[in-house]
Amino acid sequence: MLDRLRDVPGVLQYENVFHTEPGVALVLPFYDLTLGRLCKIYERGLPEEMSWALILSVGQALASMHERNLIHLDVKPDNILLRRDGHIVLCDFGISIDMSSPPNFPVDGDGIYLAPEVLNETPTTAADAFSFGITLLEGSCPYLVGQPPIKENIRQDCFKDEYFWPEVSADLRDLIKALCASKAQHRLTLAAAVAKAQQHAGPHLQAAVIECIERGLSCVQSEQPHEPMSARLAGATRSILPHSPRGDHLAPPQDNDELNMSIISAEVTLPWMIRMIQSASLFSRKFMLARI
Repeated sequence: MLDRLRDVPGVLQYENVFHTEPGVALVLPFYDLTLGRLCKIYERGLPEEMSWALILSVGQALASMHERNLIHLDVKPDNILLRRDGHIVLCDFGISIDMSSPPNFPVDGDGIYLAPEVLNETPTTAADAFSFGITLLEGSCPYLVGQPPIKENIRQDCFKDEYFWPEVSADLRDLIKALCASKAQHRLTLAAAVAKAQQHAGPHLQAAVIECIERGLSCVQSEQPHEPMSARLAGATRSILPHSPRGDHLAPPQDNDELNMSIISAEVTLPWMIRMIQSASLFSRKFMLARI
């Protein structure tokens, strides 16, 4: 799947591939934290600039996938990665499907973010729109997501304006509601959402996103004692691949019969990883290593 998305901005790209025993190792760019973790830090919601930036990056990535007849099917905050320079990418394509050859088995995803029709119908690109809408809702109003009866109200189009904090603009509120329409055919497309977000893009947007991420990282660092680089590398790598059986609280492990990703221990492989990076002449960036 990643090979089919090599030219798509906003999608996690691998830097190199190494054939090892007993599988294949991927060298991945380093990202500092997930959107899921950031949402937990900003209990009253992320700055609105962050929501528009998410639409312009992840929303555009999903729209590009849809143009290729691909559906992600697992869009959620824990599958969105953030870097302190403001770069945002979508990851974890373990249950993504090609609409030209849909699976003949039930689609499984995170129930909080799963579109209402997915369990009973063949999923369409509208399923990603719903999941992304719930993701944006969690960013704007973290206390809402997954809370009954609000969860059921959203799925029945009983979406009340009072669910939002007063500081959430009408434009963002209406866009989220349009993405979360209970009927797939009534949902806003990701391409249309990106077009609306472009009206809010400006020179200040990137600076606001960087400030938001930096504040989140400051909170994370103040909560945790200093860790050696190898431990931090292992933890960050686990957050990239939620299917890992050693996944941490940022991205709970999930079963996947088709693709079981496991992480090579950073304490054991860090010198080997450095040798691989040197052999590939990759000196200027930080990386993580994962084994498929």
